[in-house]
Amino acid sequence: MTDWRISPNRPCPCGSGKPSRWLKDARGIAVARVCEDCEAGKKQGYRPDIFTDPSYWADETIEDD
Repeated sequence: MTDWRISPNRPCPCGSGKPSRWLKDARGIAVARVCEDCEAGKKQGYRPDIFTDPSYWADETIEDD
């Protein structure tokens, strides 16, 4: 049985019913689950530099796994 929380074929939570994927920042940190319909809108909720600059400013420590 596949765990729906990690399944690559998980439907997007936006309600489109389309397959979703993780939107990641420039450091590879998962930000949101998106599909082609909602990706642009989700990105608007974040500073643009987090998607292009892996050295972006953050007010908390970001640790490598």
